[in-house]
Formats: sequence, C-alpha cells, structure tokens
Amino acid sequence: MKPSHFQVVTIVLVLALVLLGAKLESMWRKARERARGRAAVKRGLLAEREAEDFLKAQGYTLVERHTPGSYGLVVDGEPQVVQLKADYLLEKAGKRIVAEVKTGKAVKIDHPETRRQMLEYQLAFGVESLLLVDMEARTARVVRFPLPKKPAPAPASSPAAKAQRASRRWTVIAVVGVVLAWLLTRPGDHEPSHAPRAEHARDDPRARARDEKPADKPARAPGAKRRATQDSSGPGSL
Repeated sequence: MKPSHFQVVTIVLVLALVLLGAKLESMWRKARERARGRAAVKRGLLAEREAEDFLKAQGYTLVERHTPGSYGLVVDGEPQVVQLKADYLLEKAGKRIVAEVKTGKAVKIDHPETRRQMLEYQLAFGVESLLLVDMEARTARVVRFPLPKKPAPAPASSPAAKAQRASRRWTVIAVVGVVLAWLLTRPGDHEPSHAPRAEHARDDPRARARDEKPADKPARAPGAKRRATQDSSGPGSL
C-alpha cells in the first residue's frame, strides 16, 4: 500500500522540524558559551583590578602589569620560541614573583590548564615561586615546581646494583689491559742509543783524527826475527 500524499508531507515536516530544532539547540548552546566567555572575561578583568589592591595589602610591590615572557623549545631539531604574558610581576623582600589571577574552577592547582600555565610561567620568567590568586576567596597561594630529585641508589643486592658493579669491573679490567699493552709494546727507554754518540764523534776533531790514523803494522813473529839476525851475522856480512 503506497503512502498518501498527506502522509508524505507530514513525514517531511516532522524531519524538517527535527533538523530545525537541532540547529536552534546548537546555536543556543554556542550563544550561551559565548555569553559565559564574556562573563568570565569581565569577572577576570574585575578580579585583576581588585587583585592589585589585595596584593599590595599582602606586602607585594607591583613591578609590571601583563609582563611579557618567553621560553624556548626544540621541535624535530628546530628551535622555537613560545611567547606569553603574566598578569603581574611583583616583588617582595628583594625577590621577584609572578602572579596569575584566576576565577571559577581555574583557581585550583589541580586544574590541568592552570597547572601547565603556572609551569610555563616559571620556565619563562625564571622565578623560584609563583602566586595563584583567587579573588573570589581572596587568597594567594604560593606555587613552586621543584626540579626532580635524583633517584635513590639501588640496593646492593638488587639486579641493577649487580649490573652496575659488573660494568665497573669490566671497565677497570679493560683500562688495565690497555695500559699493560702500551707498556709492553713501546720501545724501552733503557736501551742506549748509538746515533747521538756517532754524531758527537764526527763533530770531535780528535776522534776524527783517530779514525783517519793509518792502521799499525802487523807484529813480526819471533822466528822471523831470529832468522833476520842470523842472516845479518852470516858469511856474507864479512
């Protein structure tokens, strides 16, 4: 059975109303979010103006409003710079401190965005501590991000400690082996060197004269000497 013309029109109108209602609901939600954002900005500006008097009453000296800062990072080997601004730069007892004024849920340090923002401020301004100012509760909390401590040494009986001892032992053995090999293979310092003595002999005139002196005649044997004597005393000598 085919639907009548009236039924088709009704179905189309219902679908159009559903789509129109969804669109209107989306627009209303966005408008409400924008209104909340504007209200939050107004509250933030009002809180910042009130925070100045509050911080001065707490003993802080205002150095600068909306202080610019930056810190660097490396992404895929390329350096980049992050620019940001803090609400206030204050000074107390000779130390500078950065203050951030928050309202609503953002006043809690366990709020992820607030915590990351405060950490960025410490990186950018190089201060030891920061102030998280809640003007609704009229409180100023000191926030510090200490550097992570070095890990405690592993127990002597743990596998990590054993691995460290083994690594140090093999390193010492390797160093000793290299030193011994070098000592055994290098030329000995105790062996005399004849080259300098020869150079000195060539430079010495007396040594050069000895070298140039003709060799001595060979010694005559005793029998040859007696025969020479007899020959000289023989009949031919008369």
